[in-house]
Amino acid sequence: MTLANNTPSEHTALQLSLQNCERRYEELLKAVTDYTYTVAIENGVATKTAHSPACLGVTGFSSDEYAANSYLWFNMIHEEDRANVITQTAEVLAGKDSCVLEHRIYHKDGSIKWIKNTIVRRYNTQHQLIAYDGLICDITEKKTAEKKLEYAVREWGNTFDSISDFVSVHDKEFKFIRVNKSLARFLGMKPEELVGRRCFELIHLSQNPWSRCPHAKALQSRKTVTEEIIDPKSGSILSITCSPYFDEQNNLLGTVHIARDITKQKQTEKEKELLIAELQEALAQVKLLSGFLPICSSCKKIRDDKGYWKQIESYIRDHSEVEFSHSICPECAKKLYPEEFESIYPAKK
Repeated sequence: MTLANNTPSEHTALQLSLQNCERRYEELLKAVTDYTYTVAIENGVATKTAHSPACLGVTGFSSDEYAANSYLWFNMIHEEDRANVITQTAEVLAGKDSCVLEHRIYHKDGSIKWIKNTIVRRYNTQHQLIAYDGLICDITEKKTAEKKLEYAVREWGNTFDSISDFVSVHDKEFKFIRVNKSLARFLGMKPEELVGRRCFELIHLSQNPWSRCPHAKALQSRKTVTEEIIDPKSGSILSITCSPYFDEQNNLLGTVHIARDITKQKQTEKEKELLIAELQEALAQVKLLSGFLPICSSCKKIRDDKGYWKQIESYIRDHSEVEFSHSICPECAKKLYPEEFESIYPAKK
């Protein structure tokens, strides 16, 4: 049906209906906080561009300012993004139905804003191009948040890989989800080569989980578990702590492993134990000679714990590591051997 075949009353009703639709469309544009625009096309040529009032809030420029300067929008695009914007816009002009651009613009106040610009081709009922419709959203906060998140993830990754302990994240199927560089070096592999592999196959060289597996215990108890193992490849002693982690609904997802090579620590502890044992033995022997010793005032024999009298040399030898050599003091030599005394101990001049 065409307007030419309508009666005057029908023609008036259609015009009123059209005017009502246009009014509602304009009211809708005013209510939308995002910036919308329309580039009208007649016979393949752009005739005019209409900007919604929201353009002022997004870019700082009013629709009148855009109308007065046809190059204003292009000049607003950040220099580093212009080539990409031109390339993608050209694809829509060449026949692509739509495109979504994310790029920076210079706000009127001089600040740099990130926008999301969606461009769609609009056709009439004869499938003739009559306009390009656009929707622009201010995504500066979103981009800022993404940048902060990227930085946080990068910093977390750097921290994760700089830890000297062996750190890894495992799912409930015993598979590595993430591995730090320290553990990868210890296993002689790259972190990406470990992801998706089962830990017991690489660490315990087994097709089944270890009987004392702290990962299995942590999954079962939902609590942190620590075990010591001996690495079958290097013989190193490892202390492994597994802590379960959960999602927001408290569903168990897996465990975080922190393993430490405690071989040197164990050797030091063993050496310390041996040293303590030696000291205790020495102290025990010293204690054997402490206290009161009954000794004969005449022959100088000592009475032991069983009541037997022993030569002092025998007693001390039995209760210490002392060995004796015999000689004679000057007083005894003079008393026992007066004739030979002068030859043994000549007088000092």
